[in-house]
Amino acid sequence: MTAVTTTPTKVMHSDGTENCVVSFANLLDVTHRGTVASATSTTIVLDAGASGIDDDYNDLEIVITSGTGAMQTRTITDYDGGTKTATIAAWDTTPDSTSTFAVQEVLSGTPTVTESTGALTLSNKAINTRQLEVDGIPTPPKTAVQFRTTGGSSGTTYSIKVSCGTDRSATKVRVVKIQVTDT
Repeated sequence: MTAVTTTPTKVMHSDGTENCVVSFANLLDVTHRGTVASATSTTIVLDAGASGIDDDYNDLEIVITSGTGAMQTRTITDYDGGTKTATIAAWDTTPDSTSTFAVQEVLSGTPTVTESTGALTLSNKAINTRQLEVDGIPTPPKTAVQFRTTGGSSGTTYSIKVSCGTDRSATKVRVVKIQVTDT
């Protein structure tokens, strides 16, 4: 189990509702990082340091972390270790040799969200399937958990623990603080 405590404060509005997003992007295990050698609309050729084993990256996510096509995420459906070529669903913008990438595990299942005092009601728990922002920074799809909070006392800060499994059977845990304020 990986645990990280963060201190950003989410503000809950006086109507009692707030959609919260908790990113796991920096907690996910990265199998390989590198620079794109080349790409087509449905393939990506990884750098020379990538695995030479066929199917080694199958079912993992590849995220374009910078350069052309940044912040796109695709699932690798087939990997050819001899040519270092991953087959994916079509890119919105095809990466090129200016692009960097990460091959990583992905969140799976339904996240567990708990609040230490029980004063807040937490609902609508889901893993994001589209790009969201956490503190103004975009998160790649499938790397963040989204949920709704209601209740609580104005001026009180609550600790929220979010746990989620991954496709590699690891459990990732993040703790965030939510402060209730009147707006």
